[in-house]
Amino acid sequence: MNFPLKNIELNVNDEILQGGERLIDSNGLKRLEEFEKNLWVSQIIDGTTYEVEVMLVGQNVKATTCDCEKASSKDICVHIAATLLSIIAVKKQEKAKRKPSRSTPTIPKKLTTASILKSVSSEELNDFLRDYARNNKAFSLALKARFVGKVEILNDVEKYGQLIQSCINSVSKNSRKISLTGMRQILAMLTELHDQVDKNIAIKNYLEAFSISKAIFNNIIPILQREAEGKKNLNIAISKQFLSFKDLAVSKIPPALSEAIWNYTCDRFLNSLFFTYEIPDQFLSILQIMGTTKDRQIHLIDVIDKAIVEGTLLQHTAVNLVSTKIAFLEKLGQEKMIEQVVNENLAHLDILILAVENALRSNNYKRGKQLAFSGLQKEPNTHQKAMLQEYLLEISILENDMEATYEFAIARFTSTYDFTFFEMAKKAVTNNWPSVRATLIEQMKLGKFSIEKRNVVAKIYAEEKMFDELINYISNIRSLELLQKYDVQLFEFNSNKTNKLYTKIIGSFLRSHIGRQTSVKVRSTIAHLEKLDHKILAKELVRMCRDNFAERHSLMEELADF
Repeated sequence: MNFPLKNIELNVNDEILQGGERLIDSNGLKRLEEFEKNLWVSQIIDGTTYEVEVMLVGQNVKATTCDCEKASSKDICVHIAATLLSIIAVKKQEKAKRKPSRSTPTIPKKLTTASILKSVSSEELNDFLRDYARNNKAFSLALKARFVGKVEILNDVEKYGQLIQSCINSVSKNSRKISLTGMRQILAMLTELHDQVDKNIAIKNYLEAFSISKAIFNNIIPILQREAEGKKNLNIAISKQFLSFKDLAVSKIPPALSEAIWNYTCDRFLNSLFFTYEIPDQFLSILQIMGTTKDRQIHLIDVIDKAIVEGTLLQHTAVNLVSTKIAFLEKLGQEKMIEQVVNENLAHLDILILAVENALRSNNYKRGKQLAFSGLQKEPNTHQKAMLQEYLLEISILENDMEATYEFAIARFTSTYDFTFFEMAKKAVTNNWPSVRATLIEQMKLGKFSIEKRNVVAKIYAEEKMFDELINYISNIRSLELLQKYDVQLFEFNSNKTNKLYTKIIGSFLRSHIGRQTSVKVRSTIAHLEKLDHKILAKELVRMCRDNFAERHSLMEELADF
C-alpha cells in the first residue's frame, strides 16, 4: 500500500469513503492523534470500539491497520477511511492556520458533507434533521442522546430517563429479549451519556452529572435481569459509570448535593439487595467513600444491619457487609461492639481471620491459635489458608514454640518456596539440623516433578553448601541449566568433579537433543566457560563434540570459531 493521501478518492472505493464520512458525521470518531511522527492513531465507535493506525511517509499512505474483520494489509475498511479523511481535515486546518485567509470564498472542488453544510441554511438543515430523525430510529436516538442536555422543559432525571427508556423500548419490540443489534444501540447511547457525565464533572456541573447517573442506574441496571445478547459489554459499561459516579462522590460538591447523593445511594443499595441481577457491592463502595462524618458512619451501620436482616444476600456480599460494619465501628471506637459482631459471624472465614487479627493485636495468643486452627478445618481457599498459617507461625514465634514454628514455617516454604520461611524453619531446629534437613529434601523430591521444585532443591543444596550432594543431584537429573547456575561455586569446591560433570552433561544433552537450537546452546555454554577462564575444559568439550558428533553440521558450524 502506497498512495498519496490527497488522492484518496482514486485509491479507495466510493462506498467505503461514504461509509467513512457517515462515521465522521455521526460522531463515530472518538479520538485522533499523531501518536508519534507520521504514526496516527484513532478510536472509532461503530457498534463496538475499533482501534486504527495509519503510517504516513511524507504525504503518502504507507500502511494501515484496523482490528475489524474487513480490514487487511490490502483492503481499506470504513474505519480506516474515516481516519484518513479526518487526517486530511486536520492537515488542512493546520495549513489554513499557517496561511492568511483569503477574502474571496473558494468554490469546493468536490461534493462533501462540509461543502453541503456550508451551502444550506439552518432552516433547511433543521427540516432535513426532523424528517431524517422521524424515519431513522438509530439517528433519532443518537440525536437525542447528544443534545438531551440542552432541553430545559423537563425534570433533568425524567428527561434522561425518557431517553433511555425510549431506546430500550425501541429495541425490545414485543419481547423482553434484546438482540445483539439492540444491545449495540443501548451501548452507543450509554457511551454518549457516560461522556456527558465526565464532561459535566470536568466543568463542575455536578447536578447534571448526578441526574444522568441516576437515570442510567434506575433504567439500565434492571436490564441485567432480562435475556439479552452482549450482556457482558453492558456490565462493563455499568462498571465504567460507577467509576465516574465515584469521581462525582469525591468531588468538592455542595453539601446539599452531597447529601442527596448519599441518600440516593443508601436507598439504591438497600433496594439492590433484593434482586439478584443488581450489584449491591458497587453501591456499598460509594457509601464507604462518602461515609466520612460520624452521622453518616452511624447511619451506614444502621443501613448494613437492615440489609443483613432483610436482604437476600450472596455469600461474598454478606462478608463484605460485615467487614464494612467492623471498619466503621473501628472509626467510631466501638471495640466491644466489634468483638460482638466478629463473634456472631465466625462462620464466615474472612470474618474469622479478622478475629484472629484482633486476638493478636490484644496479645490473646490462645484465642488466636484456637480460631486459626478452627479456620483451617473449614476448607479455606488458598489465600485464606496462607493467612491462617502465617498467623499461626507468628503466634508460635511469639510463644517461643520451636516445634510449631518449624511446622508452620515449612508449611509456608513448601507452598511458596520463599527462602525466608526456610531460614525461619532452620532457626527453629535446636539440634540435629542435618537430619531434619535431609528429611525435608527427600520430602521435596517426592510427588510430581516441576522445574520450580527442582530449582528449590538445588538452591537448598547450594545455600547449605552441600556441594557433593548438589553435584550428584545435577548429575542425576542432567540439568545443564542448574550446572551453569552453580558452576562458579562448584569449581571452587572441586574443579575436577565439576569438569567431569560438564563433560557428562554436555554429552547427555547432545545425545538427547538435536537441531540448531541445541548447537547454539552448546556453543554459548563453551563461551561461558571461556569467560570463567576454564579454557582447558572448553577445549576438551570442543574436542569431544568434534570426535563424537562430527555428523552434526549445525554443531560443527557453531564450533568453527573455537
